[in-house]
This record gives sequence, C-alpha cells and structure tokens, in this order.
Amino acid sequence: MFFSMSIHHVETLVRHKVWIVGFVNFLLGASFALVAFVASSFFQSISGSENVGVFFFVPFFIILLLLLHSHRLFAFANRARFFLLVFIAQIITITGLVFFSDSWWGVFLRWFFMFLEVFWL
Repeated sequence: MFFSMSIHHVETLVRHKVWIVGFVNFLLGASFALVAFVASSFFQSISGSENVGVFFFVPFFIILLLLLHSHRLFAFANRARFFLLVFIAQIITITGLVFFSDSWWGVFLRWFFMFLEVFWL
C-alpha cells in the first residue's frame, strides 16, 4: 500500500546554501578542535604527563551512556526546567573553574562541564 502511492518530489541544488552549510560546519569543527586543544593543555599541565587520552575517554564514555538514557532525564523534568538547571550548573562550574583552575578539583569541574555541554546539543 505504501509503495503504490506516487509522490513526486524534486530537489534543486543551491550551491551557495551548500557552501554556507559547509562553512558553518568548518567553523564548528574548528571551535571544537580549539576547545579540545585547550582542554588537553589544561589536563597536561595538571597531570604532568603527555598522555591525556584517559581524561577524554572517561567523561565521553559516561556522556555516551547519559545520552542513551537522556529520555529518562527529560521525563523527570520538563525540558525548559531541565535546560535552566543545566545552564545554572554551567555558571556555577565555570565560577568554580576560576577558583580551582590548577588543581585536581579543576579537572573534575572540567569533566562536569563537559557533561553539561552535551545537553546543549
């Protein structure tokens, strides 16, 4: 039944819109790379080691698990209240990073900030 319906859809290629989307993707990728570079320099200065991959693997693995169960977080509180709480938590975390920037507390606050950043996607 579904395949017997005839729907005609014609797409046209608008090159300047494709270029704009590609340029915006480039800027987003460059900003994420810059954030990763700054975070890796931060983790390297705290740990004193060149091997900072574990500082990214642990939080992003936990973030992946959180994303798989994020529907439960949204069911717990409505979306507007949840994003307001995330925004307030980010402000508090950034304030904590100002005071605990060069310590292990700063590492945990940076991890927590990485968790909170995911919910804006």
